Amino acid sequence: MARERVTVFGRDEQWAAIESAVQRPGGTLLMLRGKPGEGKTALLDGLTHGWQRQGLHVLTADAADHNGLGALDALLNGVRAHLERGRDPQLLDAVAAAAKRRRDLELSPQQALLPLVHELARTIGLIAARERTVVIIEDVDRCGPLLAAALLPLVQRIRAVGAAVITSARAQDFPTAVPAQLSNLAETVVTLSPLSESSIAALAARWSSAAGRATLDQTVVTALRTGLGPLYGNPGTLLSTVDDLHARGRLVLIDEHFCLTPVHEPIALPAEHELVHAVRSDGDGTERVASVIAAIDPVGVDDLPMLTAAAAVGLDESGQVLDRLVETGVLAVDERERLRFTVPALAVTLRRRAGAKRLRALQTALARRMLAQLERDVPVDRTKLADHIVQAGPGLDGQLAAGVLIEEADRAAAHAPARAARWYQAALRHLPAEDQRWPRLLRALLRLRMSLGQYRELTEDVSLVAPAVLAAPSCGDQDKRESTTLLVTVGMCWLSALLHDERAAEPDRSARLFESLGTGSRFDAEIRRFCSAMFGGRVGEAAALLNTMFGVPPEPGEQHPVDLGEVLVLLNALTGSDTEFQHAWSVWQRRCPEGTAVDPQELREAGAMTDYATALELILGDRYGKPSRGSVLCYQKVLRAYNAGEWDTALSLTRHCETDHPPGRGAPARHLSRAIAAEICSERGDHRRAAEWLDRIPRLMAGGHIVAWVRCGVRYRAGDVTTALDEGWQDYLRYRDQGAPAGLERLLGRLVAFALREGDEPRAKALLDELAELDERLGTATSRETLLLMRGVVTRDAELGEQAVRLARVRGAQPQIALGCLLVGTVSPDPQPWLHESYVLAKRFRSTRGRGLAQEVMRERGVTLPRARTRQAPFSTTEIRIIDLVSDGFTNRQIAMTVQVSEKTVESHLTRLFARTGCRSRVELAAASLEGRLLARTGS
Repeated sequence: MARERVTVFGRDEQWAAIESAVQRPGGTLLMLRGKPGEGKTALLDGLTHGWQRQGLHVLTADAADHNGLGALDALLNGVRAHLERGRDPQLLDAVAAAAKRRRDLELSPQQALLPLVHELARTIGLIAARERTVVIIEDVDRCGPLLAAALLPLVQRIRAVGAAVITSARAQDFPTAVPAQLSNLAETVVTLSPLSESSIAALAARWSSAAGRATLDQTVVTALRTGLGPLYGNPGTLLSTVDDLHARGRLVLIDEHFCLTPVHEPIALPAEHELVHAVRSDGDGTERVASVIAAIDPVGVDDLPMLTAAAAVGLDESGQVLDRLVETGVLAVDERERLRFTVPALAVTLRRRAGAKRLRALQTALARRMLAQLERDVPVDRTKLADHIVQAGPGLDGQLAAGVLIEEADRAAAHAPARAARWYQAALRHLPAEDQRWPRLLRALLRLRMSLGQYRELTEDVSLVAPAVLAAPSCGDQDKRESTTLLVTVGMCWLSALLHDERAAEPDRSARLFESLGTGSRFDAEIRRFCSAMFGGRVGEAAALLNTMFGVPPEPGEQHPVDLGEVLVLLNALTGSDTEFQHAWSVWQRRCPEGTAVDPQELREAGAMTDYATALELILGDRYGKPSRGSVLCYQKVLRAYNAGEWDTALSLTRHCETDHPPGRGAPARHLSRAIAAEICSERGDHRRAAEWLDRIPRLMAGGHIVAWVRCGVRYRAGDVTTALDEGWQDYLRYRDQGAPAGLERLLGRLVAFALREGDEPRAKALLDELAELDERLGTATSRETLLLMRGVVTRDAELGEQAVRLARVRGAQPQIALGCLLVGTVSPDPQPWLHESYVLAKRFRSTRGRGLAQEVMRERGVTLPRARTRQAPFSTTEIRIIDLVSDGFTNRQIAMTVQVSEKTVESHLTRLFARTGCRSRVELAAASLEGRLLARTGS
């Protein structure tokens, strides 16, 4: 049977060792060992194709097939096929004799086995006498008893007649008899080890390119590394796991990258994986014990008796099972004497196989057993009991279970708030709404969610409690203060959820909830107007409505945790003029003197970019619960990565945000992350991807001035100059007249730079005058920086531009530093350092536009390109770029668009690179580049 052609990664040393052994004259025996999935077959397939191209005759057989008979048949069929090359009477007679012995084997296996071995070896010897012959016998550790008796004399005789024999087997601490004997006889033993990170990256790039002409997102790689643990370097495991994720619909294509969804769901091993099979084939008791440990993972050794009893497995049997699982490496004992799975993805698979119903039944059994012990005054681990109650659900005795949860949550609130929040939520599920503990528990839960930044969970909590609160009996006068306090807490949480773009309760339900907690006033209209104002960017209107809805005065001696109205007023002022901001800031400083340590310019920059997470961090300090996830946190990270020049990270974070939210969600922060992604793609010359990101963003939204800045740049770089300038100006006027000018200096500065580049100096000067008026109105560091830079270019005053670059360095804004250096380089009497820095930064960003502009200005100003610090003499600049893009998983079409050449030119470059480096494919080229082997191959 013809072997499939494959590409081998990271096995150069082993490849060379096997090649060397085969090329030695005379017979030789080699043993190839490796764990399942480490690539023994792939390596032998690659070698086979190379030998066949060199004219060697290769015979292959699988010792695990048909109890050994299939392996003998494969060798016999291989020598029969050799007869087709020409009629050889001697070989024909030998094949006929071997075939007769094969028929005899069916009648009397014991008597005919060794004669068949003799005739088969004699036949192979006739071929080996005429041409170099290689015999490959795989999986000798899995051969049946018939072949086990014949294998040793077979390989010895084949070696004796002058052929090279290669056998393969799984690497085992205690190998079975056949592979152990063959290893002792072999002149060469080659052992495979896990692949290196670079080889795994090249393997993943090949998979994703074949599956969708795309690339695996870095978040997928991280999840694979975490889930597979020590098997991450196992190519078979990696590929089968990725295939399984793809088949299950967990890999979605976003921005030409495969991304993982749901993001926070752990990775599982495929059901047919060797480890899963090992657990299943060891018996039902083994799988039950393993499933129990997987449900609790990790498990304390002292807890095993109770766990195995809950799983209905005898103590003696479970002990034997655990010994086998530890011996085979499925389980390990950590330094705290806890059993845990060495491969986390295996635990996920076992939990999936057990099913949610079975796992819940297990948790319920454990909780009931411990609750019964508690009632008998038997000491139990109350922390573990609380966890079991949470996992079991509301099917337990409500009062007793709720009491445990409340006591443990009260104890843990200070030192383990996340665990306490889970326990409080479970306690509310166990208690009826009329229980007097409800208001306190609800407030405690919501405040913990706020402090942890769990805004998504917070909105789920509000939605959870709404039906129960609405169904509860009306409060009497004595409970009015309790309800008022609860109203303020729920209202604060509801607003925080809106600010962080999570799914808050539906307006109708929220209105009914607030009405039931309040004094009877109607909330419906106010809530709807508030939501419209918030998501429409009318924060001032939202603040006024907020005071109407939740303006409840505190009781004597109490203060609200945060004055939400004042927070919104300050957030609104961040986007306004300097006068508006200074007034709101002075009010806030009087209200919260601890806020005076905040840099107002940093706060204004966050507001100008609609970065609520950073703004609230600065405003509220320790009182702000930074979101644990969600679009607002994602946008903050995207923005910081963009400004730090870590553009690949920014793109990956944006894709992560896409998979972390339902397709229909349109939170402003999510749209702003898309805008930054569009800006990066456009700077890198990928206009189609940039346009696709922009198409997902509405025209009008909170933070729309940022989208307008990006859209102007995308259009201009794509060649639509007139639309970019005209609509960019109209967008500027629209947002300026709305009374929220902060951040518009970016759009206006971009329009000035584009007008200058098009040679339209009158328009550039008019725009510069408008920019000066805007700076006068804003008075921010970024407006001053933009004005200085553009004025320096228009008036050809390098000193002004240098001042702007110094301001950008203070902010650490790498893209602005790169732009500033480029523009200063156009007017400076000493342009070289400025243009070199701009070029180096653009290269770091992988900005083809930035590098192109820097090269163009360097040619105009007579500046030479900066020399590369690494020895890349054998390759041209274009070739180096193509190698880098191939390593990043780019297709030929994507490379052509990035380098701005035709696809045919890319193909020609790759053909020459293959010839010069000895690589046989783009994947090998990527692997060689990642492992630093290209320079060695070219002799530089």
